[in-house]
Amino acid sequence: MELGLPLILIAVVLFVVGLLLRRVRPDKKAILSGTDTPPKPSMFGGRQALKNAIESEASFAPPRPPVAAFDVESGIAKVTFAVPMPARVDDVLRDVLMAEAVEVVRERRHGSAVPPFTEIAVYAGTPTPHEITIRSFPDGVLPDEPGPSLLNLSAIAMDPLEVLVGEGPSKLDLPSRSIGDQIGPVGGDISVPRAVDTGLRAQGIDPETMTAAQLVTGMLGLVGYKVTPGVADHTWFAHKGGERTFIREDPLTPDAHPEVDEGSIQRFLFEFQTAGTDRGLFVSDKYAPFGIYEKEAREPRIRFLTRERLQKFVDGLSL
Repeated sequence: MELGLPLILIAVVLFVVGLLLRRVRPDKKAILSGTDTPPKPSMFGGRQALKNAIESEASFAPPRPPVAAFDVESGIAKVTFAVPMPARVDDVLRDVLMAEAVEVVRERRHGSAVPPFTEIAVYAGTPTPHEITIRSFPDGVLPDEPGPSLLNLSAIAMDPLEVLVGEGPSKLDLPSRSIGDQIGPVGGDISVPRAVDTGLRAQGIDPETMTAAQLVTGMLGLVGYKVTPGVADHTWFAHKGGERTFIREDPLTPDAHPEVDEGSIQRFLFEFQTAGTDRGLFVSDKYAPFGIYEKEAREPRIRFLTRERLQKFVDGLSL
């Protein structure tokens, strides 16, 4: 009896442990079918937000200009885009908008009857749109298939996020600087290649007045990332090639201090841990404190993209 009682107790313990392990064991069918175990719910995106991000990767398409209006008048199909225009519009931007206008007309035809037309005119500009270009399409015949999108730079540009992560925190030097009492959006301080300028404008982003978050999310959309908003304000999920990145913007307010505060950093670190993504990106128009070195070293999956690092991020495209 003295030996039998301990054996019974051990058997009971093993039985309970086995039940617990079965409850937390990953779904074998999900693993064999190639799908991951569902991530835990997160208050900053949630199970459904991450699920949507993963599913949308398979159907990735380059960004499209936001359409403000469509009409057919006197045989002219007029497509108006809500995109900012530079003082001088080059041929590349005209070609991009015309190609997108053709697709808008094609989609409208599939959805409903479109009156006869022989020309397509593109209007753009904010706040008052004006004619950018016009092209003839005899009998309203459109090209059979759309050509390669000029808003997809993934074939000719490096992935700036991969470059940023690959370099590591030790190579992302924070230069000495003199900070005034107030700073504005980073747009006026960043130099972007012509292709990126065109791509940002085509997404409705003005490179001259853009924020850091608009720059980063817009650029990622041009190099193959599918960027979807998170549930919380100023957050996004970016995914590409099976890698998911949580993005948090530290927005710039008129009375904000020009340097990122510790509270914003701690909030980002907490959000990243609960988001369940592979990487985390903190983006801000402000300058960074030198303490971000230690945080990046402790958690190599995160990066801080602050004002003094954004130009290097753009240069990582290597266009």
